[in-house]
Amino acid sequence: MGIEINSIPVSLTGIQDLTSFMCLDEKVPAGFSSIDGEVIIESPATKEELELLKKQIDLYCRVLDDLKRPVRINIDIRKIK
Repeated sequence: MGIEINSIPVSLTGIQDLTSFMCLDEKVPAGFSSIDGEVIIESPATKEELELLKKQIDLYCRVLDDLKRPVRINIDIRKIK
């Protein structure tokens, strides 16, 4: 997009109830109930350019896509002698 970026620190915070993880309540989901993030962009770009950049990133970010939709997961266990 031709936008100059000097730095992009990212901070994520998640909320989790560990009672399920600790086997204390199986009704509580083991994963995060919410994830909040903050992206600080150091750039000479205008606010409008950065908003357009965010829209493009939101459309094509692989990690955001995985978090927003169900993903089929298959994990095998294999014993080594």
